[in-house]
Amino acid sequence: MPPHFSVIIPTYHEERALDGTLASISTAGRGHMTEVIVVDGGSTDGTVRIAQGHTRNVHVLHARGISLARNHGARHAHGDILVFLDSDTMVPENFFDELTGVFRDPQVCGANCNVMPCPDSQPTRIENAFYMLWGRARAAFYHIKPCGTGDNGIIIRKHTFEDAGGFDEGMHTMEDLDLVFRASRIGRFVFIRGLMLTESMRRIRSVGIIRLSCTYICNFFYYIVRKRPRISSWEPVR
Repeated sequence: MPPHFSVIIPTYHEERALDGTLASISTAGRGHMTEVIVVDGGSTDGTVRIAQGHTRNVHVLHARGISLARNHGARHAHGDILVFLDSDTMVPENFFDELTGVFRDPQVCGANCNVMPCPDSQPTRIENAFYMLWGRARAAFYHIKPCGTGDNGIIIRKHTFEDAGGFDEGMHTMEDLDLVFRASRIGRFVFIRGLMLTESMRRIRSVGIIRLSCTYICNFFYYIVRKRPRISSWEPVR
């Protein structure tokens, strides 16, 4: 039986990015069993209206929190494979084709893939090089310990997600990495090198490559040592 995918996207004031993300999912989902669940944290712009133009599964919460939103979406998901994406992350046309092939292996419980800048962002050579190096570092680290973040997709079997306890709702950064670390103790995670998502470059261009890289690396190693993130939350960038 072919897999049923539930794509879960948390949103907050994402009217600029969301339409492109949902349109890419719709295109890639043709011929596959997919549902899209958007969980909004109380946006006052056009985010909810845009989401409702693509899916009937739009949930508006009175409390904010990315882990809270993702867990809420997972509880309402009907699919046996959960796909967690950021609201500015677009999928290629072969996205679900590739995932179907990967998850034919019953030993695979989760996956991540590469991410590059969206071509519409007109990335510079330096920015492209940064993404390529960052992707290679993620893929290399997979040989030591599976790790994944929202921008490069977290794809996980629903029963594995539930067995791992879902996202830690007390964490607002590193929550995605924390989930993958816990879930990878249950089953095998794989890095799909041939599959590539694209994302906006808004945070990199707002903060800067060097500063953002240092922030991510420091937060990562702080979590590795202390089992909790150093940074309590990310400043919204729209």
